[in-house]
Amino acid sequence: MMGLKLYRFLGVVFCFAMLVFDVCAADRPQSFAKTAERALPTVVNISTKHMSRAAMADMKNLPQFGHLGDLLKEFLEFHHSRPREISSLGSGYIVDPKGYVVTNRHVIAKADEITVILNDGSEHDAKIIGVDSRTDVAVLKIEPEKPLPSIEWGNSTEARVGDWILVIGNPFGLGGTVTAGIISSRARDISSQAGDIALTKYVDNMIQTDAAINLGNSGGPMFDMNGNVIGMNVAIFSPSGGNVGIGFAIPSSIVKRVVEQIKTTGRAQYAWMGVVVQDVTEEIADSLGLDKERGALVTNVAPNGPAQKAQLQPGDVILSFNNHQVPNYENFPRMVGETRIGTVAPVKIWRKGKEINLKLTLEEYPNKEGVAEMVMAKKKAASQEPEAGEFLGISVGPITEEIRKKLNISDDVNGAIVFKIDSGSVASKKGIQVGDLVVEVNQHPISDHRQVLQKISNAMAKGNKTVLLKILRGQKSVYIGLPLDNDR
Repeated sequence: MMGLKLYRFLGVVFCFAMLVFDVCAADRPQSFAKTAERALPTVVNISTKHMSRAAMADMKNLPQFGHLGDLLKEFLEFHHSRPREISSLGSGYIVDPKGYVVTNRHVIAKADEITVILNDGSEHDAKIIGVDSRTDVAVLKIEPEKPLPSIEWGNSTEARVGDWILVIGNPFGLGGTVTAGIISSRARDISSQAGDIALTKYVDNMIQTDAAINLGNSGGPMFDMNGNVIGMNVAIFSPSGGNVGIGFAIPSSIVKRVVEQIKTTGRAQYAWMGVVVQDVTEEIADSLGLDKERGALVTNVAPNGPAQKAQLQPGDVILSFNNHQVPNYENFPRMVGETRIGTVAPVKIWRKGKEINLKLTLEEYPNKEGVAEMVMAKKKAASQEPEAGEFLGISVGPITEEIRKKLNISDDVNGAIVFKIDSGSVASKKGIQVGDLVVEVNQHPISDHRQVLQKISNAMAKGNKTVLLKILRGQKSVYIGLPLDNDR
C-alpha cells in the first residue's frame, strides 16, 4: 500500500515538473525564423565613400641624389596629390515606405557619397536629411520606385532584462546577418567610453545585449520578438574591435522622437532650462540639510534663460521636474531634453532648508557654444604667496589686484583664492584645485579669506559634520562638500 502511494506521489511530482518545464519552454523561442523573415526586408546596408588626400612629406628632408632625387620628388608629389578613396560600411533600417532610412551619424560622417543597399540587392544614392550628434542619429532619404517595407517602432521602455532580441546588420560587409541574444542590462551610460562616437550624457540609458554586434552593425536595428524595433545598435566594447559579448543600442524611445523631428524640420530639437547642474554628494546633502543624496544641484544659471526667469539660483537643489522625481543629476539633462518645448513645468527645489515650488516655461536649446558650459579661465597661482589662512589642508589668501589681473577676475567677485593644497588631503581628493576661488561657505557669500576661516570655525563649533563651499573656477561654479571630521 505504501509502495502504491509512493508511486502516485512520484507521478504527481513528475507531472508537475513537466508542467513547469513546458511553461518555461513556452518563453523560449524554438526558432527566430518568423521574426527574421518579417524584419530582414526593412534592414539596409550603408556604404560610404570619402575622398582624402595624403599628407605631403617634407621635401627639404629628402636626400639629394641629383636627377634621381628629382624623379623621386616628382613621384612623391604626384602620389600625395592624388585623392584616395576611403570606404566604410554600416547598417540602417527603413522607417518610412517613402524611402527614409535611419543610421548612426558616425557611419556617414565625412562621407562624400552614401549608397543604401536594400535587402534585394538594389542600390540607391542617398542624401542626408539631418543628423543629431547628441544621440548619434542620422536620417537619410532615397528615391525608391515603389513603396518600401518599413519597420514598426516598439516600446523600449517596456523591454526587460532577460528578454530575447534579434540584431540584424552588415558586420564585416556580410549584409543581412542575423544574430540573437538577450537584453543583458538596461540604463547603461557609456558616454565616457564611446571613443569617437559623439554620445553625450543625453543618452545615459543604453540597452546592453550579449547578441553578437561587430564592426558594420552600427546603425542597424534591435528587434523584439514581435519584430518591432526597440533600439539602434551603436557601440561595442572590445579591445580587439570584434564582438566580445557586450554591445549597446540606443533605445527606440529616443531614436523615434529624434527621427520624427528631423523628418519634419531637418534637425532635432531639445527643450532648455538654462542651468548647469552637478551631483549631490553625501557631504553636500548633509550640509544642506537634505535627508539623503538626491536631486541635481544648480551651479550656474544662464542669463535670461527659463531658470533665471523663474528665479532659480545657484545652490538650489532640483528635487522634482515636471512632476517627476529627480533621482540624480545624471538623469536630469535627459528629463529636460525630452520634454516638449513650451511646456510650463512645475519644479520643486530645496533652498536653505525648505522646499519651494516654482514654475518655468521651457525654451528651445540655443545651439551656441558656451551656454551650458562656462568658459574655463587660467588657474595659475600667484607668483608670491599672500597673507594666508589654512583649513582642512587648504591654504587660502586674499584676492589681490595682481591676482585679479593674472586670472582675469572681475571687480565684483569677492572671496578667497586657493594657492596651496596639501597632498593627500580630503580637499585634494574632493577636487579642489590651486587657483580656485572660494566665494561662499554654507551658502553665505564671503568677502575675504578671513571670513572663510571664521565661517568654517563657526560650523565646527556648532558640531556640523560637513561644510559646503561654492568654488568659482574661471567662469564656472561648482559646489564641494568637505567633511569637518578628518576621520570620515
